[in-house]
Amino acid sequence: MAFSIIVKEQAYTLEAFLNASFLDSYALRAQAFLNSWQNDGVFSFYTSGTTGLPKQLCFSKTQLFTSALNTLNALKLKGASEHILACLDLKFVGGAMMLVRALVLDCPISLFEPSKNILEIIAPNHPYTFASFVPLQLQNLDKRLAAFQHIQTVLIGGNSLMPALKKQLSVVSNRVFHTYGMTETLSNIALMQVGVDVGFWVIAPNIIRINEQQQIVIKTPILPDEFTSNDIGNWIDNTHFECLGRTDFVINSGGIKIHPEQIESIIGEQNLIPDNILFCLAKAPHPKWQEELVLVSNDINANQYLGEIKNYLKERGLSYAKPQRFIYVNELPLNENGKILRKRLNEVIENEGL
Repeated sequence: MAFSIIVKEQAYTLEAFLNASFLDSYALRAQAFLNSWQNDGVFSFYTSGTTGLPKQLCFSKTQLFTSALNTLNALKLKGASEHILACLDLKFVGGAMMLVRALVLDCPISLFEPSKNILEIIAPNHPYTFASFVPLQLQNLDKRLAAFQHIQTVLIGGNSLMPALKKQLSVVSNRVFHTYGMTETLSNIALMQVGVDVGFWVIAPNIIRINEQQQIVIKTPILPDEFTSNDIGNWIDNTHFECLGRTDFVINSGGIKIHPEQIESIIGEQNLIPDNILFCLAKAPHPKWQEELVLVSNDINANQYLGEIKNYLKERGLSYAKPQRFIYVNELPLNENGKILRKRLNEVIENEGL
């Protein structure tokens, strides 16, 4: 089958879609994107805003095509037999790139309004073979496992995988890949097959290295020069790496640098806080140590787990990374993909003297 775009079970050729009338914003956004594609326009995307105000970045059609082709080659997806499910917001690069991948594959793509309940909307025997999600859309996966596993190849990006979700995904029958990438690199430049790979492996022809500051440095055909990310990385072996956290989020407590994302992962893996409680490790000002690590949640019940967390980390030789106290907030600031806006949270803690 050649490229077609399906909205509310109505299939359109590219030309027919561009000439159709729509009221829904997600369909109008797709229409504007495809019109720019036909006219070799410039494509603008915004970063997630987790470290500050979202930034606007611009790319050419050639750059988008190259990025899509690299990912498709890495996944060994080549034919028009694919049928893409598009359920991410096209104003972000992760959603837009699924549309580009359908154009490159010359295959059908079904467009849905972005929703965290997408797996409840599609039927278990749907035709979709390739899809991309953010972790927020995979909550309660066990209740919609049939629909999920019917998708042969799945990408998950936009946030880290909580241990409970990672455990579920490690035993599914379809291929599920956690992605590493960012708006600056036009989506993913590395993949990790959940339940198979020990870490991320780099998609050719991209190249990464880790500099003296432990930052992940990326060389990609998308960009003319090397790009130094704010991600702290570590090589697991000769071909696999892990992302430990971001330089923006490092907590300097008495001269000791702590990566909160790394400690959060340990807490989650050991089930030290129930899966239904949303929590985060953040920083708060300290008169002696400059900064201190704190446990933050919008669930007051998370306070009762602080002692167990401290004891476990002490037993692991991680006393330096123990959260010193608990902070309750009415609401944890999240972006549209469910990612905690850590910089905003840190500012709330400091400004309100929590």
